[in-house]
Amino acid sequence: MKILIVLAHPEIQSMNGAMFNKAVQTLEAAGHEVKLSDLYREEFNPVSGRHNFTTTYNTTF
Repeated sequence: MKILIVLAHPEIQSMNGAMFNKAVQTLEAAGHEVKLSDLYREEFNPVSGRHNFTTTYNTTF
């Protein structure tokens, strides 16, 4: 099975980080394909804006 695990916590040494790591280890050991996304390490910006669009219908906003 293909699985995506998303971590959104600033401290990798936290309980969330430990659960993230354990989930990855357990799923990979069971033979699953695991992809990871660590939003803090990727500097993900949760606020959308005009920069997300290459074309716009109304350019006045």
